[in-house]
Amino acid sequence: MKRYRDFAFPRIAVGLFVGIMLFCMTIMIFRYRYEAVLGSGNNGMIDKYEKMLERYDDGDIGPEFISMMYDFYQFDYLRISQLDDDGNIIPIFETDYDIVAVSGSVHDWIYVTKDDSLAGSSVYYKQPKEDGFELNIRYLKCDEIWEPAASLDRYLSNTYNMLAFSEGWYVSDIDPFFLVSEIYGANAFPFLNIQSCYTDDAYLHLGVVKKGYMNLPFGKTWDFTEEANKDKYEQDDTEDIFGMYTSYGYPIRPDKFLSEEGDIFMQDSLADMVASGKMDYKDRGYSRTCEIDGRPTYGTIEIYETGGHKYLIEGVITAQSFTEYYMPFMIGYAVFLALLFIGIPMLTAIKPYRQYKKAYENNIFKNSLIDALAHNLKTPLQVLGGYAENLKDVEGDAKNRYADAILAKTTEMNRDIEAILKAAEKTNPALAKTSVRGIVEKVVQDVGADAEIEGDAVFSIDKEYFAQALTCLIDNASRYKTVRPVEIKISTGEIIITNKTGSDSFTPGTGLAIAGRIIEQHRLKLKTEIKGGVFEAKITKK
Repeated sequence: MKRYRDFAFPRIAVGLFVGIMLFCMTIMIFRYRYEAVLGSGNNGMIDKYEKMLERYDDGDIGPEFISMMYDFYQFDYLRISQLDDDGNIIPIFETDYDIVAVSGSVHDWIYVTKDDSLAGSSVYYKQPKEDGFELNIRYLKCDEIWEPAASLDRYLSNTYNMLAFSEGWYVSDIDPFFLVSEIYGANAFPFLNIQSCYTDDAYLHLGVVKKGYMNLPFGKTWDFTEEANKDKYEQDDTEDIFGMYTSYGYPIRPDKFLSEEGDIFMQDSLADMVASGKMDYKDRGYSRTCEIDGRPTYGTIEIYETGGHKYLIEGVITAQSFTEYYMPFMIGYAVFLALLFIGIPMLTAIKPYRQYKKAYENNIFKNSLIDALAHNLKTPLQVLGGYAENLKDVEGDAKNRYADAILAKTTEMNRDIEAILKAAEKTNPALAKTSVRGIVEKVVQDVGADAEIEGDAVFSIDKEYFAQALTCLIDNASRYKTVRPVEIKISTGEIIITNKTGSDSFTPGTGLAIAGRIIEQHRLKLKTEIKGGVFEAKITKK
């Protein structure tokens, strides 16, 4: 007999193949889109700085604004310079790796520095127009700030990873790629959030610092709170522009990239850059894409002209790898597909398995009935044949006696056939929880059995149909008992019928075959055996 797994496994194998193909296709599409967005995002950021240089050339903004923009959208390395007529490079802004920028808002920043001469100083910047942008920068020292920052994967603390997708988020909120990027990207970066702090003239005193995005419940927490100054720590002081939830991170110098590209990056003149052989005087720029520690890294050089002046933009930025960025999605998607393409095949296998099982059980029932009928009808037919032969030679009362015997045997055979037909045509018994003792007592009375009944239990049964099975079993036990009455013990989960037969073996008849069929349809199990001349029929739950 086949098992359910024989039907389920081939379907599951096909489902897993389809699921794996779909997973691979989805990941390929996402990877292609991811790499394309990173490339376009890098170009988009360079475009932002080109437009900024237009405003710088017009006198609308100063170097301080460029510094703020860098801190807001961190590169691993950035240098904005002006080219004079001789091609000399005059830096306007360059990344300083000894400063950690702590953002309070787009207008207010603390620059934590190791330089004692800078600590306590401040910069106020305002665009020249009347309602121009205002920027406040304070230089402070803070010994504690470096400890949490050093624990970051600093390649990922730049906001480029998120910025590269920002344009896509606003273009379409129904594109699965951008939806997934928004869901996971917003939680993928290890920024540090200062949740309590206070400042004095030259020092930033940290309280609680949390690693993680905003207020999510995971991530390491540092507590630098000084008990002696506990009352000074503010978590929501409207007078202190650096209140709660200020975030920071600091870039790592991309030494691996710059060691390979140092002949063109960070040079003193355009001539030195041309000497590298990677660009000439006619080129407007240079770019290189590679992997640093398995992460995509973009190095870009752009020469930009505006207002009759030439400017140079040099930027290096490292993004998260595709696997890092999408790992939560890939795990969740794989689990979803596994449940889908394993669950559906398992469900679709249930119906054919049940049909096969039903056909198999019907076939077994028919075979057992044929064997039982061959055994049960052989003897009555032989008797009927003998009676018929004798009727030819007798008259009077003897003739009536043989006729009555023939009718009795005919009735017995007809009863067996009716029972077989009734069992064969019943397919879906109506099951209901019922006490079986009352049914057993009625069957014992109907068949006139000498029986002792003990106990009671509740079974899910079709009362009349189940009574037919009990009739077959109790009638059989009563008919072939010898010394003692039939014993019927009822307990939770089982019914046991025993009788002394005086025999060590038996041949199952139609009654036992019918009983087995009925009990199987009740999702119960019938086991019959003889031990030491005692016949036992046990009905149990599967």
